[in-house]
Amino acid sequence: MRIAALVHQFPPDFQTGTEILCLRTMQALAGKGHEVRVFAADPLQAAGRAVREDRVEGVAVTRIATRRPRRLGLASRLRDEFVCPEAQAQLDAVMAPFRPDVIHVFHMRQFGLRALPRLARVAPLVVTATDFHLACPVAIGAFEDGGPCPGPDADGGNCLVHAERIDAARGRARPILAARAALARLVPGLDSAAARARAAQARRTAAADGLRAATAILAGSARIRDMLVLAGADPVRVVVKGHGAPGLDVPPRAVGPVLTAGFFGTLAPHKGAHVFLDALEALPVTLKLRAIVAGPAGPDAAYAKAIVARAAGNARVSLRPAVANAAFGALLGEADIVVLPSLWDENRPLTLLAALESGRYVVASDMPGLAAEIAGGQGGEVFPPGDAAGLAAILARLAGASGPVQAARKTPARRPDFDAYVDDIERLLGDAARRGAP
Repeated sequence: MRIAALVHQFPPDFQTGTEILCLRTMQALAGKGHEVRVFAADPLQAAGRAVREDRVEGVAVTRIATRRPRRLGLASRLRDEFVCPEAQAQLDAVMAPFRPDVIHVFHMRQFGLRALPRLARVAPLVVTATDFHLACPVAIGAFEDGGPCPGPDADGGNCLVHAERIDAARGRARPILAARAALARLVPGLDSAAARARAAQARRTAAADGLRAATAILAGSARIRDMLVLAGADPVRVVVKGHGAPGLDVPPRAVGPVLTAGFFGTLAPHKGAHVFLDALEALPVTLKLRAIVAGPAGPDAAYAKAIVARAAGNARVSLRPAVANAAFGALLGEADIVVLPSLWDENRPLTLLAALESGRYVVASDMPGLAAEIAGGQGGEVFPPGDAAGLAAILARLAGASGPVQAARKTPARRPDFDAYVDDIERLLGDAARRGAP
């Protein structure tokens, strides 16, 4: 088969879960004899600039510049997220000559939701929903405080409320509101309540049209499936299917007398790095526990800066830069305990799966996308989301009695299954290519 993959960003500049899953899946499919090419958005380059082609670890990549100017108004911010004319035009121009038999969509941010029906006219679409993006403008299906969002209402109006809450949670509400007020005086109606409502409704419509254009949609959890169906997907075409974890080279290391707990994730509020630091700061300095904090900054620069400052000021914490996926195994190997204090319903993050496969003990928020992987206490345990005191109590107990950590190291709770996952994807893509677009 000739397989095209579509993703919102790609290595080497971006190394989080969706991009790595796309890269490793395409590598594996190429190894099985298929002709593959990744079409990646390039949000570091201004939209409309020349398309670039290169290779990443043997995979052919076509990069389409997609960076758009910052927008102050909520209406324009919502509109830009699903209407990206420069990126869509360039994607049309480079996708058609490749003549794919099937297109595997990993993420549509940067390209715009309205590109999905256009792509379906080129080849059948198989969509892997690695997060809530196709239903939720901020992709996480949750509010910044961790409260779950039920999904867009009939006109998408509650997404506007969510956007306002994000601004407030990031501590930028006052200057943003002042800027919007000045903008409204200069250009009446540009960001009015009516303009925002129209943009929210248009985004809702674009999502529904895009979801209906897909031949098959793979949702990593029941909650993502339910959100996609609410957003307009045909429930018959949505399959709950978790992805596998690409293998990592994790050096062997025995559990020592001083345990190391690691946070490996984006420094963004919904990932909960602040919960981890709150817990560490509550522990006695004499406790035999070290910590690692490593990950790229998220979109909230002020939050990431605050996390870095707090980590640097804690003698127990070793602050590390984000590393490429090829080097992540060595970093993971330094940890005995992997902490995932997320405040949203994660979709089987690769860090979690890799930690369990390498025999690391996982302590995670009691969110469905995390708890389901460590059900029954094998290889880890959970604590209430946002409960720093509960997390601190678990870490103190493990540092005092490391039996569970040693048991997890001796008998990993999860076996590698990435090859089987790729086999399944190969069958699904082949089936979609034969069935054609809906």
